[in-house]
Amino acid sequence: MLNPSIPLVATRHGKIVGVVQEEIHIWRGIPYAAPPTGELRWRAPQPVTPWQDVRQADCFSCASWQDITWCRELGGGDPGNFSEDCLYLNVWAPAVRHEPLPVMVWLHGGGYTIGAGSLPPYDGQALAKRGAIVVTVNYRLGHLGFFAHPALEGEEAECIHNFALLDQIAALRWVQDNIAAFGGDTQNVTLFGESAGARSVLSLMASPLAKGLFHKAIIQSGYTLPDTPREVALKKGVALAEHLGLAHATAEQLRALPAETFWPLDAPF
Repeated sequence: MLNPSIPLVATRHGKIVGVVQEEIHIWRGIPYAAPPTGELRWRAPQPVTPWQDVRQADCFSCASWQDITWCRELGGGDPGNFSEDCLYLNVWAPAVRHEPLPVMVWLHGGGYTIGAGSLPPYDGQALAKRGAIVVTVNYRLGHLGFFAHPALEGEEAECIHNFALLDQIAALRWVQDNIAAFGGDTQNVTLFGESAGARSVLSLMASPLAKGLFHKAIIQSGYTLPDTPREVALKKGVALAEHLGLAHATAEQLRALPAETFWPLDAPF
């Protein structure tokens, strides 16, 4: 695609139109998975429902629920509004693209509890000016991104607790399926991140589910944490449910809890 006057792209789910800033095309708030709400809370990310009309991609989506004060002070700025419907990504690309360009996919940090791909430090414009296609990703945080409870066991073909990592893998699959339409090279994808984002990169480097979805990795301020054994995670989930008045909770009761319920909770929850 060579210097189109309007940043209009046809993705596999439908057409989107972005904005132009300083010879950079920007698409904000592109869905890469279905909203993980209702029955889809604490499930692997599901496919996006296609749309017929041209979708406006000029505004950032909501971030996952989090502590806004902590994010403003430590996470890189104001994450904006919150919603459980948060599985969106953003793309920056040079307006002039003579050949497929390298792709850089950014995973934000924040201890898996704060952050968003839309924060000011993660603006992809500078890298796009140097000839890269930049993608930043939102993923589920906190208890919405990492949770285990006996009532949820056995719902999927396998036990899933690390939903945030599955979100990131879904975003990488979206890149493989769609980034060529933005001028990106699907065989030259670099995954990079800092802090918890770097920890995610390390995890995805070791995951067979992410094999072939990226080709290079940059670890910025990475760290390792002891893995939480499944039995411990289940006990923590039961304790959290009991703290919220749901002893012997069912999956339906857990999914009926408002998303904002989890954020005033202190340790050990």
